[in-house]
Amino acid sequence: MTLDECAKGLGAEKKFFVKSRFAVCNGASFVQTWFRNNRPVGESMFNVRVIGTVALNSRTINYAYHFSDFFKGGRNAADGLSITTKGNTPQNWPSGVRYNRGGDLPAGARTFAQLRAKGTFNQTVLAKPGQGTGSADLVFAVYEPSVRYTAPAPWTLNGNGGNLFMLAPRWDAASYLANSTGGGTPDRKGAATFSYITRSP
Repeated sequence: MTLDECAKGLGAEKKFFVKSRFAVCNGASFVQTWFRNNRPVGESMFNVRVIGTVALNSRTINYAYHFSDFFKGGRNAADGLSITTKGNTPQNWPSGVRYNRGGDLPAGARTFAQLRAKGTFNQTVLAKPGQGTGSADLVFAVYEPSVRYTAPAPWTLNGNGGNLFMLAPRWDAASYLANSTGGGTPDRKGAATFSYITRSP
């Protein structure tokens, strides 16, 4: 899925867009009102869109984070706004699942100015086989992109960010999958996909 497809699919109101079970995206606008001496004097904003894709017969999910549509007006210190981005996995079924993560999603904060200059990052998430339940080795998870920001002193803001909704990822090695055996490589058997329905805790 391209960024343009994601943006058009989301439009102005949708929380997520589904192209297929292997390509989904979400997005959010983050608007900051800047205060000095408890009075609003400026504003800024940026958009974040996250595209999740799975290659054919792969257990690795790639999440592409796109920062765009930067704006600032009035009096503000937007270029110094400190923004921290994380791809959290707050819930797993079974609970003991472990993931291999890769990519270049920043481990620490980036400023508004830095993200405007380079605002595309990737995070890969792999759940290896052998951690799931039943004969299909089924794993469900909640993946939650998180954006938090803080203003440089002495400025204050009206908020500090939020979380984006992402369709639930799942991994399994059901017998009907083309890659159910991994082609003789046990560590590769099965595949990842996105699901509308998650299991109850």
